[in-house]
Amino acid sequence: MTYDFKMVEGFGVYKWTIDFERSLDNSVLFTNVTGGEWKNIRNPRTESVLHIPRQVDKRADLIVILRQLGVILITEAKDDIKKLKGDLRTHSQVIKDLTSVFSRVQHGVWNSEESGSTIVPALLWCKGPGMRATGIQVTDLFYAFESKLKQSSYTGPEIMVGLEVIKDERQHLSTRGYVFFRETWKRKASEIANLLSEVTGNESLFWDLNLDS
Repeated sequence: MTYDFKMVEGFGVYKWTIDFERSLDNSVLFTNVTGGEWKNIRNPRTESVLHIPRQVDKRADLIVILRQLGVILITEAKDDIKKLKGDLRTHSQVIKDLTSVFSRVQHGVWNSEESGSTIVPALLWCKGPGMRATGIQVTDLFYAFESKLKQSSYTGPEIMVGLEVIKDERQHLSTRGYVFFRETWKRKASEIANLLSEVTGNESLFWDLNLDS
């Protein structure tokens, strides 16, 4: 018997958390799958608390370190791609605030190699049968995200990542990655896309934002 279930953002975050933990050692720093519970950001390598958010702080939904690439993904999640546009400004500020946290060495907790990681902004959304995210929706979202990042005085790389969760007719979940970039960051973006393909088992979409400029 197959039981139908409604997609919520927590399922999407949990699915990507499982995929990352299965494929990459000590990769998941933080998940917010319970819809707002106050939690600490921990380094799974040292099992130590890296950062304690205040209860009033807006938090990311998923934070992952891709150690072999020297990259940290800071992710906002929604159950539908259309809902993400309303949170782009807030998420841009979260990324800016956490960049300063992750750039500091903490003896015995967070070493110099980890603190030298490149912060990459990310968005996560879910889709089920009949609610397919179109190419136009996805690209429009990331152009809007890039604009909000620039308005927040973001100084990171010109790379953004999309993390998609797909529910099929049999209620099975799978994942797919998207990587958007500007030309000077093509090499690093390609490395991220290749790693996401390995994590998900599905080829990542790799998109040069300059093509539409």
